[in-house]
Amino acid sequence: MALSDAALAILLYLVFRPVSPGLALSAMVFRLIQTVLIAASLMALLTAWLLLTRAAYLADAPALALVFLDLHAHGYDLGLVFFGVNSLIMGLLVWHSGLFAKVFGAGLALAGLVYLTGSGLRFLAPEWSAAFAPAYGLTILAEAAFCLRLLLQRVPPPRLSAT
Repeated sequence: MALSDAALAILLYLVFRPVSPGLALSAMVFRLIQTVLIAASLMALLTAWLLLTRAAYLADAPALALVFLDLHAHGYDLGLVFFGVNSLIMGLLVWHSGLFAKVFGAGLALAGLVYLTGSGLRFLAPEWSAAFAPAYGLTILAEAAFCLRLLLQRVPPPRLSAT
């Protein structure tokens, strides 16, 4: 996922650089930071697995494994803060690009707000996180619609210069 996401960040930068080079670069940087944070948080999952597979050597292994599983979840949500900012910027780029219907830009911006709110709740009011979880359905809808639009977008062939 991390490798694919890094490649997608670069490809989206190339697509939207003509719209606004600064915003496209910012979106790419925020998405790459998200990718690094989520990839790094996978180490917490590996640590939990290592603790459980070597539980005979450590009496508190299950409790420590749970701490590392929680650390992974928090690391993932920290990554989603950066992805939320990326989604807001991408929404703005899509909105102003003229390449796509504005509804796709609005959807991506809405997804960004959901990611920022959900991650904020995870850190600041974890007791409300479960109640907010259904809002992530909006992100799935917006991102899937934009993905399908990208896949189905008919791109005109490059013009050959008469030299």
